Amino acid sequence: MGDTIHHRQAMGVGLMAPDRKTHGLRLASHTMVRFNVSACRDGQAVSKHQAEGIGVASVFVSALIGLYYNVIVAYCLVYMISSMTSELPWSDCNNDWNSDVCISNSTGEENTTFYTPSEEYFYKKVLDISDGIDDPGGMQPVLVGSLAAAWFIVFLVLIKGVGSLGK
Repeated sequence: MGDTIHHRQAMGVGLMAPDRKTHGLRLASHTMVRFNVSACRDGQAVSKHQAEGIGVASVFVSALIGLYYNVIVAYCLVYMISSMTSELPWSDCNNDWNSDVCISNSTGEENTTFYTPSEEYFYKKVLDISDGIDDPGGMQPVLVGSLAAAWFIVFLVLIKGVGSLGK
């Protein structure tokens, strides 16, 4: 411990009592994360208040990820139900949702934007994307139903228990 208070300030640690043991991790050029080793009790490296903040942030991030993945599961349910036909609805451009720029096979023309039938099925049939941000459009009943089904599946899994899935 031969360093002085001035040396610690120059390294970005800040002004602390010289008898405290600190270890740091430099994250950016001016940011220093400090760990006060002498303040650890019972193996805890952070205070109770900091741990509560980490827990709240973890729950918030987990909830956002759960919402995001349930939307993806809802898309999968829509595609699974739509694929239970003799001919896939996104296999050709002869549907009412297809535009004039839909092309089933490439013709080799340059400087022209074409969309595949699967792209148009997703954007124009499943999502029914509006023309712009000024026209928000409406809710899609198929997506609302499949999202409700996805949440019902999550509910059933949670009621039964996650441990029962591996059996």
